[in-house]
Amino acid sequence: MAVVVPHHNYVKEIRQKYLAKIKKQRPELKRIIIIGPDHFGVQQNRISYANADWNLSNGRLEFDKELESGLRTGLVLENNWVKNDHTIYNLAPEIKNLWPEAKIFPILLGQKIPVKNLDGLVEKISKVCGKDCLLVASVDFSHYLPAAVAEIHDIKSMRVLENLEIEEVEKLEVDSQQALYVLMRFAENKGAKRWHMFSHTNTGIMENNPEMETTSHVIGGYGKGIVLGRDKSRPYTFMVSKNTDFERDKKSLGERFFYGVDGINVDKLPFELGENKAVWGVRRGKKVELIIRGLEMRNGAMYLLPGDDRMSYGE
Repeated sequence: MAVVVPHHNYVKEIRQKYLAKIKKQRPELKRIIIIGPDHFGVQQNRISYANADWNLSNGRLEFDKELESGLRTGLVLENNWVKNDHTIYNLAPEIKNLWPEAKIFPILLGQKIPVKNLDGLVEKISKVCGKDCLLVASVDFSHYLPAAVAEIHDIKSMRVLENLEIEEVEKLEVDSQQALYVLMRFAENKGAKRWHMFSHTNTGIMENNPEMETTSHVIGGYGKGIVLGRDKSRPYTFMVSKNTDFERDKKSLGERFFYGVDGINVDKLPFELGENKAVWGVRRGKKVELIIRGLEMRNGAMYLLPGDDRMSYGE
């Protein structure tokens, strides 16, 4: 089985409930491989791992030495770096609590690694991670955006996960496209193509403050079983704007409100879009829902102005 959970501890109780559910399904797990973003590494084009045990408040969580020979090729050993990244350490006590006898293999993925360069890692994980093993992608989703815009990005992300649209993963607004790529390719290799959604949350909604810089979370996993019929009119997300340099504003991860949609400037709108305005939309069949926001240039950077205008059209 392969799952995705957030490392953002704001929703740790929801994460714990999901992992407890997995424990009921897989009580005898012996090894857990955790993959996720390298938050602080200077060299963001490499894969790092730690081979030391973890001394936690609830006990000692052991490194899985048996997996090292099969996984370490191409990886950089960085014990201090990996052990101090919340990608891993936020999950470690929960794993120890639920599977006290299990061992872990933690891996951090640089955020500049082209996903195709991870195929070798996927193949190695697929060989060593069998029925007694769980692959965990430690990933947070949309960052720094008002809740309404994050929601559009998450609609695409959840669709990509459900439909195993691996070719779309590099367009997602998440903190580790790389980890989701490994997760999805692993699930595909194992024939575990049925997506089980557990939770979707957003800090702005949970705090009743949709204008704050939010973080969103998607929790779920892949398993074997009959893949249910999928809606051919599945949602298509898009963004339209004027006076915007899309290439400039799409270069860096961070305040990336132009990331995470299927298309940019591709949909015709039933009205004239004003200057310094941006529209995020989702089309489901013939029905289109829109969120309209003002934009403002400050010191060479584009900022979103507060306040949503919403409209919809079509059937």
